[in-house]
Amino acid sequence: MQDTPPSLSPGDIVLNPEILPTNSTTFFDNWPHAKPLPTPAQIRSSTFDSTGFEILHHREHGPYAQRVLRIPDLGLVIKHGPRTTVIEGQTLWLLGKYCTQCEHRRWETFIYLSYIDGVSLDSRLSTLSDSELKDIAGQVAPMIASIRQLRQPCQDTFIGSPDRGPIRDQIWWSGYDPPPTAPFLSVKAFNDALFALADRLPMFPDHEFFQTFRSSFSDTSLIRFTHTDLATTNIIISHSGTEVLGIIDWQESGWYPEYWEYLKAKYTAPPEWYHYLDIALQHPYVHELEAFESYDRTGIFF
Repeated sequence: MQDTPPSLSPGDIVLNPEILPTNSTTFFDNWPHAKPLPTPAQIRSSTFDSTGFEILHHREHGPYAQRVLRIPDLGLVIKHGPRTTVIEGQTLWLLGKYCTQCEHRRWETFIYLSYIDGVSLDSRLSTLSDSELKDIAGQVAPMIASIRQLRQPCQDTFIGSPDRGPIRDQIWWSGYDPPPTAPFLSVKAFNDALFALADRLPMFPDHEFFQTFRSSFSDTSLIRFTHTDLATTNIIISHSGTEVLGIIDWQESGWYPEYWEYLKAKYTAPPEWYHYLDIALQHPYVHELEAFESYDRTGIFF
């Protein structure tokens, strides 16, 4: 496939799953340092605490086990473990190619990424003023807007991961048993499945309580590319000042109903950031949010 001309905007770009790379050569072939990259075998066997590695995150057991390592002298981050998927690497490839405001580097089941030298918004949230938070939200806005302009082929729309696999949002993987094994073929199917999570609750689904929630979700919503985990821990800003350096952790991203980014971001937002998301995400989905938050209060998700 030829490179997309730089004059194209994300809204002009139709993302067919067939364009996704399936090999691991791109990052390695363009590695600029004389010192070689550590191999997967070295990463598995080393404890890292005395070899120039820094452990940023380590969860040992279960399907969400993952280790995130930083190699400072190479400006490198490596993610591996059961929760690390090729899909995240493919998503980062898409962002680097078509959404330069969200640029990252990549990948494989061991994902190799360029390190962003900053701190999470979460770590500085309590020290930032109203004007600073508005500035940060204003910088996040075009990043999210750029990915929402990406499009699916008109004849092949679905809700799922970029490679036409099932959605990977943790709400579904923790609340749905078994989790989805294929993409949803319509927004209605997604909405129906979302509310079917409550089938173990008394008086579901016929009670007016649930019907009111369900009616707030349109079955004709547009489908948009979505991060799905726009938490303050995943927005990286400068050590001082308010520069937004990037958005990380794209492992749950994919094609979702247009309202889902807003709902998920509000769902996970601390009080100090909650209202600034209306700036960052620009289009509020108030009725869907009210229904979603009421639905969540049943204890359905966690």
